[in-house]
Amino acid sequence: EFHSVDQFSEVPTKWILKARVSRMWLAIKVNSTAMMRKEMILIDSKVNKFSNIKFLVLFSNTFIKLILSQTTFQGNDIWTQIPAYLIQQFDETLEEQKVYIFKNFKITVPKGGYRPVAFKYIIQFTPSTLVEASDQVSEIPRYKFSFINPTEIDLKWNEREILSGDEHFSRFSV
Repeated sequence: EFHSVDQFSEVPTKWILKARVSRMWLAIKVNSTAMMRKEMILIDSKVNKFSNIKFLVLFSNTFIKLILSQTTFQGNDIWTQIPAYLIQQFDETLEEQKVYIFKNFKITVPKGGYRPVAFKYIIQFTPSTLVEASDQVSEIPRYKFSFINPTEIDLKWNEREILSGDEHFSRFSV
């Protein structure tokens, strides 16, 4: 049986996660070409129901209010890090949009400033982490979206916890 991301804690447990690699990138040291780590966003198969999602869309300089009344299903996402010394061990195994079963990893609290997802923990690969490809892929979404109320955008422009850009890209007026 697989765990879901929302079950994770720092309590040492033999976690087993079935998840899709939604995004993957290299973290490079500032003013250098040295790799610090490989990072990923994983999405699990846990079903979260959302209905009546309301948001604004900018279309030809006009805001259009959309309401999704159907039920939308999304998995939980988690930021994942592979230390530089382990990248080669997993480099040929992992591909974006593929589904894997992950075992023997560590759950920790992220250090530093920005996080690419809102979840309070991250997965860190260890030398004993195991990754197996999975054939069952249809029940795991490819992407996860987090919508916020448009009135909250000004409050988030300088938020350091979750990546939200800087003042020039995330603030606007109506």
